[in-house]
Order: sequence, then C-alpha cells, then structure tokens
Amino acid sequence: MRLQLKWFALIALLAVSSCGSEETDGFERLADGSLLREVPFQGGPLLDGLRCWPSGDDFDCLAIRRFDPPTLLVTRYVTGSLSDTPSGGRRFGCLFEPAPTEWFRQVIAREPIIEQDDAALMRTVPRIGRKEEWSRPEAVELLRRNGVPANEYVDCRAVHEVLVTNGSQGLMRGELDIRDLVGL
Repeated sequence: MRLQLKWFALIALLAVSSCGSEETDGFERLADGSLLREVPFQGGPLLDGLRCWPSGDDFDCLAIRRFDPPTLLVTRYVTGSLSDTPSGGRRFGCLFEPAPTEWFRQVIAREPIIEQDDAALMRTVPRIGRKEEWSRPEAVELLRRNGVPANEYVDCRAVHEVLVTNGSQGLMRGELDIRDLVGL
C-alpha cells in the first residue's frame, strides 16, 4: 500500500512539473496561458515565431518575422484553430528597423506583406518629437477603407515598448497580455 502511494505521489509530481511547458498542436504553452511556436524556415523571410492567446473559441495571434536582420515585422491574425497559420503574410503590421531616426513604421497593404516594401500606406514614427502614428480609430478606418479586417490591428507603440525593454524575446517568451498589444 505504501509503495502504491509513493508511485501515485511520484506520478502526480511528474504531471505537475510538466505543466510549465505543455505542447498543444506543436505550440508550447507558456506560464501566462499564451501558446508559442518557433518556426524558422529557409528561403524568404524567416518566421521567428507565432504567439497566440486563447480568446473565446478563437486564438488571437502575433506573427513575428525577421527580414534582413535586424528588421522585424510584427503582424496579428485571429484564427479558430492553431493549425491555421498565416501563409502569405498579413496586410497590417509594425515594421521595426534599428535606424537611429525612427521608432517604427505602421504598414497597411492591400495585398499580404511579403517584402519590407509591400506597403500601400506607411506611417513612419520618429524617435523624438510629437507622436505621429495612426491612432487605433484612424488605423481601423484606414484598414476598413483598404479592405483589411480590423482584427489585424496591433498597437505598434506598445510592441515597440516591449522590444525596447525586453528585445524580441520579450515578444516571444515574456509575460504578455494580447489586449495590451492591440489597444483593447
């Protein structure tokens, strides 16, 4: 009887210790409840990762892509299944480049963003001076007028703050709430 209790205790301990990094459809469950899949591939832009937060029956996700290092594109998509990943890019995104005079660029495109210059509309936000980015209502209206779903909007300034504070690993593995990154 004591031996059985020890085995049950050992099995329970192993089960609890494995919860910190549970796998779901190839995604790793992080401590904050979000799911992460790092997806490097050859040819074309390097997709560093997908990070998704459960949202009702759907998942609210960020795709983090690197182009010519260290240019970083962050886009958002909403999906009903973790197995449905973005194949051709998104049409709204935040483009971060380490240029000394810029913070980021907000990009809206009529077609999916595959290359850095695939923008139909672009707003460059300078490092100093007044805020020049589109507000959420302005961006959502521009998205609507260009045929882009409003649920692709991501707050570039909030993403930039994460990048400045914690680097790209802050987006990939830091404790985050998607609502803080999409202006909700």
